[in-house]
Amino acid sequence: MSYQTGQVWEGKLQASVAAGHASWLHSLHLGTIALERGNAAKAEAHFQQSMKLRPSAIAARNLAVMAPDANTSFVRYQTAWTLWKSMLSTGEQAAKPETTRLATAMAGEMTIWMATTEHWATLRTMLADIAKLCPACRRKDKVLDAESQLAVQDGDWDKALRIITSNCFPTYAEYRRTLITTWWQALLLREQHKLGRPLSILETVHLRRRVGCDGDHSGLTYESPCKRGPPNIGYHYGGC
Repeated sequence: MSYQTGQVWEGKLQASVAAGHASWLHSLHLGTIALERGNAAKAEAHFQQSMKLRPSAIAARNLAVMAPDANTSFVRYQTAWTLWKSMLSTGEQAAKPETTRLATAMAGEMTIWMATTEHWATLRTMLADIAKLCPACRRKDKVLDAESQLAVQDGDWDKALRIITSNCFPTYAEYRRTLITTWWQALLLREQHKLGRPLSILETVHLRRRVGCDGDHSGLTYESPCKRGPPNIGYHYGGC
């Protein structure tokens, strides 16, 4: 799908609508144009119209991004993912490369959103879908990040550490600090399991030093965010 937003393209779309050829795709493109120009209200109206004419994963996702609150985003994201899965019901649609590209983009955005908003049960279900329906999606940075966060929530520090230390996350830049935080949480869980209790302040300090959590920073405390992670993650970008 093309996402041109120029005036010539907009004029052609409007002329087509005026000629009686309005469709869900017209509304989707017009909504994209409006959103790119900062007219959120107009964009939402177009996306809602597109959904009314023919529900699509793209329109539902766009509405999720524009939602006025997290609960509405959650519902709309679920709708978008359900609509994407429905695209697999026909072999022809499932075989199209754009179907996989759409899943890849949505999977990354939605899984990390679910992790950030702590919708763990839904994230677990979505990751199972991804593993089954879009194996290529599972190797994307945001999906791996979300899966590692879920592993920590489940107390599975081995899985979290395996995910984080065996992938290089080339697209992550400043988001590496999130990975480093998850890495540190997994290490804490592992040590707590060994001891059968939470670590003392002194034990936490010793662990930080042992794993190189503070890097070259000498003014950090046992409660400070780690500045350095495993070799494949290294120092996070910005704010060091």
